[in-house]
Amino acid sequence: MAFLLLTLVIFQFLSLATPTHPMTNNFSAVGFDLPLYMMPKKSFSINSASGYDADLIPSQIMNFIIVKLGTPPREYRLVFDTGSTVTWIESSHCERCFVKGENAKERLVSSESTSYSLLMCDDECTPTPGFYCDQNEMCSYSTKYADGSSSSGIVSTDTLYLAPKYYEDVQIAVPDFIFGCGLRQNMWVLDSTYHGVTGFSTHERSFVSQLGVTKFSYCFPPFNPNFQPPMSALLRFGSNAVFKERQSVKMVEGENHYMLKLLGISVGTKRLKISSDFFTSKGAIIIDTGAHHSYLHPIALTPLTSELILQVRTRYPAYTDRYGRLCLPSERAGLESFPLITFHFDGVDFTPSSKGIFDSVRDVDPHVVAYCLNFRERGNYNIFGMTAQVDTAIGYDISLRRISFQSFACIMDGTEGK
Repeated sequence: MAFLLLTLVIFQFLSLATPTHPMTNNFSAVGFDLPLYMMPKKSFSINSASGYDADLIPSQIMNFIIVKLGTPPREYRLVFDTGSTVTWIESSHCERCFVKGENAKERLVSSESTSYSLLMCDDECTPTPGFYCDQNEMCSYSTKYADGSSSSGIVSTDTLYLAPKYYEDVQIAVPDFIFGCGLRQNMWVLDSTYHGVTGFSTHERSFVSQLGVTKFSYCFPPFNPNFQPPMSALLRFGSNAVFKERQSVKMVEGENHYMLKLLGISVGTKRLKISSDFFTSKGAIIIDTGAHHSYLHPIALTPLTSELILQVRTRYPAYTDRYGRLCLPSERAGLESFPLITFHFDGVDFTPSSKGIFDSVRDVDPHVVAYCLNFRERGNYNIFGMTAQVDTAIGYDISLRRISFQSFACIMDGTEGK
C-alpha cells in the first residue's frame, strides 16, 4: 500500500509539473506555487492543489526541520515552533552565543552569501511583531519564549531552500526570505545541534506564510530515549496535510498564535468543577510545538491534579518533583490504570495520549515507577506543548483559521497508522 501511494504521488507531481521562471513566487489562497529546483538547472512548479512532505527530526527536547539558506546554500537545523513568528539563525558575529565548540563553524556567515542583504527601516519592518527600527535605522528584532529563552539581532533577507521528501535532487526556493541574524541568544537548552528557530505562527512574515502554505500538519511519535538518528517524522504541507474539518476547532480571532477557546476538562468520566470565570477570561490555550512541557493556569491545574490523586489509588504517596510536576508512584509499570484526560472545545474533544502527558521516572525509589504529569503551573496563559501532542495528527488550516485533532499511532520512520 505504501508503494502504491508513493507511486500515485509521483505520478501526480509529474502530471502537474510545468516549466516556470526559477524565481517566480506566486502565492495562492489555497496552497502554494513555489518553484522546485531540479539538477541540472531545471525548474518545475507545484500546483496549488498539490502538496509535499519535509522531514521532522525529533529529539527528547524539541523537533527540528532542515533548511538551506544563501548563495551558495548552507544547511541549518532549526526548531519547529508554532508558538512564535520570527525565524532566526545564530550569526557568526553573535555577542551571546549558544552554538559552541566544534559546531561554532556552522553559524550563519552572511558575507559568504551573494544573495544576502539587510532589511532597512521601512514598511517591510515595523508591521511584524518583534521587529523594530534601531538607532542606526536598521530593522532589528527581539523575541522571547515561554520558557524565558530569548534571541535578538538584525533582520535580513536571503534565499531559503527546503527539500521535499521523496523528490530526489529537488528543492523549493523562497527568494528574499525574511529572517533574523541572531546576535544575542539566551537559550535554556544549550544544545549545539541546532542553529535557530522557525516561527510558524499565522503572521504574514512567519516561516509557513513566507512559504505560501495555508495548510500543514504533523504527528509527533512518542519520546523514546533509546532511539537512534536519523529517524524522522513528517511535516506535511498543502494538500498532503492531514486536516479533518469535522474534527476541527475554530481559532481565537485577532491572534497570530494558534489559540483555541477551552470550555472544560475531564479526568476519566468526571468533568472538573472549574470556575466559569476561568473559561471567560483565561481559558484560551496555545498550541506550541516549541515548548516541551505544557502549562495550565492554577485555577485549572489544581482541580486536575487533585482529581488524578483521587482516581489513581496506590499505596505510595503522590509528590511534586523539582520541576513542579505532580508525580504518582505506581505498583506496576504501565499507564493502563490511569484515567484519560480530555480537553473540551466547541464541538470537539481532545484526549492527549498518556504516552506524552506522563513521564515515567524512578527518582524516589529505584524499585517503584512514578508517572509525572507533563503540565506545569503558569499564571498568564495555557499551552499545549510537545508532550501533549504525541500520537496525534494535528492539522492547521490558516485560511479557515481552524485546527483539527486526530488520534494516530505516529511512527518514527515518517509513517502514520491508526
